[in-house]
Amino acid sequence: MTLGLSHGGTTIYSSTSRSNEVWVGTKEGIAVIERGGANDWHVTRRLLQDKHISAIVTEPESGLTFVGAFHGSVQVTGDGGKTWEIRNGGLTEDDVYSLASVRRNGHARLYLGTEPAHIFCSDDFGLHWRELPRLRSVPSVPKWKFPVPPHIAHTKHITFDPRDGNTVYACIEVGALLRSRDGGETWEQIDGVYEDVHRLAIHPQDPKRLYVVTGHGLYVSSDGGASFEQWVARPSPIAGYPDGIVIHPRKPRHLDENTLRGGKNLAQQRRRADLGDAAERFTRAHASQHRSFVSGRLGRVGFPVRRNDGRRRLL
Repeated sequence: MTLGLSHGGTTIYSSTSRSNEVWVGTKEGIAVIERGGANDWHVTRRLLQDKHISAIVTEPESGLTFVGAFHGSVQVTGDGGKTWEIRNGGLTEDDVYSLASVRRNGHARLYLGTEPAHIFCSDDFGLHWRELPRLRSVPSVPKWKFPVPPHIAHTKHITFDPRDGNTVYACIEVGALLRSRDGGETWEQIDGVYEDVHRLAIHPQDPKRLYVVTGHGLYVSSDGGASFEQWVARPSPIAGYPDGIVIHPRKPRHLDENTLRGGKNLAQQRRRADLGDAAERFTRAHASQHRSFVSGRLGRVGFPVRRNDGRRRLL
């Protein structure tokens, strides 16, 4: 099983066998990393080197890998990256921030988030996309923005209720945490978290337990978003500026957070979800030897931050 690591794509995997290949999204395409020995990993090739990769998702039903790029739309491969096809029919935006796939009503559906903050879906593996316009019907839309030029919010992350593929969550940076219970046709705003919403993780055995990382720390809900408790706030010795979060699929009490510190350095932190201030810092990316879990950063892997002149750079 080939794994993909990216800013706005799949970051949690479960498999019956150990993986020997990882695709890492970077500002210069995809770095393909292969296992040579027990823990001996090497970059063996690079793909789409003219693209700044935002999201990598492999759709299991078709076997296709979908790759989103900042200002580069979506590319698809079915042969391990030997050939690529642009599948952007129906897309009105090409600045792709997030991709996700889910089984819904017995069929595969893809979701795609962009800047400006819109969301699109496809029921035919990306051949045709359809916007879900009611994402922008929630009360906070007039306030959606990004703090630096060009001050445009984006759909940073998309995820699903693990027991109900019709329940979709979208994280708007900077805007709100949104939820749809009908596959994206209608949306509601979930209040109680800071508006700079980066990512949502859902407990795999308890869908009412939500973990939301924001620009002001980590929020946790045990009642499906009806209420939240802020576990970690900025400034914090263990949180910094949290950006990513994943849950170990076999040990859901374990969380990983990616955090931005002091505007310069990225550190990854591991904490037990039931021990509020216990944390272990580690700063290098890893492909876990455990067969069901991979997360982390490898080099400069495409975390976009705008400068005052509106251009993107990587931290």
